[in-house]
Amino acid sequence: MAASMKEDADKIAAEEMAREKLLQVSKADKFTQNADEIVPGLFLGSENAASDPELLHTHGITHILVPAFTGQKTLLHEGKFTYLIWPIMDVPGFPIIWCFPAFVDTIERVLADPIIGNVLVHCANGVSRSPAVVAAYIMKTKNLDANSAFQFVRKKRHKISNSKFGEQLILWGKLGYKVDSADIMDKANQPAEKNVFFEELRRKYSITKQKKMTAAFSGELQTLWPAEH
Repeated sequence: MAASMKEDADKIAAEEMAREKLLQVSKADKFTQNADEIVPGLFLGSENAASDPELLHTHGITHILVPAFTGQKTLLHEGKFTYLIWPIMDVPGFPIIWCFPAFVDTIERVLADPIIGNVLVHCANGVSRSPAVVAAYIMKTKNLDANSAFQFVRKKRHKISNSKFGEQLILWGKLGYKVDSADIMDKANQPAEKNVFFEELRRKYSITKQKKMTAAFSGELQTLWPAEH
């Protein structure tokens, strides 16, 4: 009788351990299924990858960069991680280029010191805005042109779409990875640089050469793009 009870107890314990291991594997998959490591320490993914603070800590994430309009969900773990958020719309022609310096500088600073931690860049689905930011970083750090950098990122995260922000990545390279409003508007006035992006940019925001746009674009957002839009 005692031997039988011990066997039953051992069996229950083994089943509990198996369930716990399965739960841990399933939980780990929630991050790895929603984010991909592009270079050591830099992850690109969807907002689902940022939902579990325990998994974020497991993967060494300390900084979360969000090039997207966000809600309460993104700020759920505020205080546990360092966030950098720019309200970027996922529409062709939206001037994502103004956020490149802040995001790229942050990624460079964090990855330069392994003690600081790792970075997760995400938007809603991790297929358009956040890949553009990561491509901007790859361009600068690996000295690649826009197309090569984008393909580099895509090899690591296959599900990303064709870049809606390709023209701005090209311009990012032409500007030497520095963004100044005067330089951008000068480029827009050069016949060789005219394209749909600049025409859309000017049409949507009524930008003239005299209109001063700075890295504080997020603060100017409400005047450039009314909330009801």
